[in-house]
Amino acid sequence: NGFDFRRASFFDGLGAVGYTRNPVVTVAPAPPRLLDATALRLRLSRAMQEAIGGQEGAVAAALMTGDRSGIEEHTNDIMRASNLYHIISISGLHMTMLAGFTYAALRLMGVGLQGLGAIRGQAMHKWAAGGALLASAVYLWLSGGGVATERSFIMVAVMLGAILLDRRAISLRTVAVAAIAILAVAPEALVTPGFQMSFAATASLILVFPAWSRHANRLPWIVRGAALLVLSSLIAGIATSP
Repeated sequence: NGFDFRRASFFDGLGAVGYTRNPVVTVAPAPPRLLDATALRLRLSRAMQEAIGGQEGAVAAALMTGDRSGIEEHTNDIMRASNLYHIISISGLHMTMLAGFTYAALRLMGVGLQGLGAIRGQAMHKWAAGGALLASAVYLWLSGGGVATERSFIMVAVMLGAILLDRRAISLRTVAVAAIAILAVAPEALVTPGFQMSFAATASLILVFPAWSRHANRLPWIVRGAALLVLSSLIAGIATSP
């Protein structure tokens, strides 16, 4: 079945939808708003597209800000044919990369300062987790949200919170917490493809992770990373194919 615009409009609180053949006429500029995420997102997207140029810039802007307006249809067709279209939807991949990079950078910086004697007696991994949590929250605000983005943020927040509380970070409990939080706010998300595919892929990867951890050391280190990528794609594909 196709996308049900009537159902989506109902839950978005819209009374009607339509289109016009005439261009949009701006009567007056919109009043400035404090912390306007949409305006900031569009400015960043425009700056990236101008700096990089071409469809490369449009895809980069979509990956970073969620603005896909610059991507042409032939580029969309290529990504759909290669099964890579999902990467331009801000979700777990983007949020995890941001949080992981921020966490690693802050922790290495803190360890370096400890080595120089500038900081003493501090649990730098907890400071790094707090900084990564803040960066993830800003990214969620900037990206405009969405079921997959909200799910990934909640799971990242639970994992970083577990680090702060000296608890286990990766488990199915994080999936359950994210699902409960999203469904409490938007129960209609349960029947959307984004919710179902996102949670199916995430749950399957977490279920496979313990087995991978037990057997990964048997592989040569030079192929371990590639094997993990192939296994992750395979498991996620099997989980979401139905």
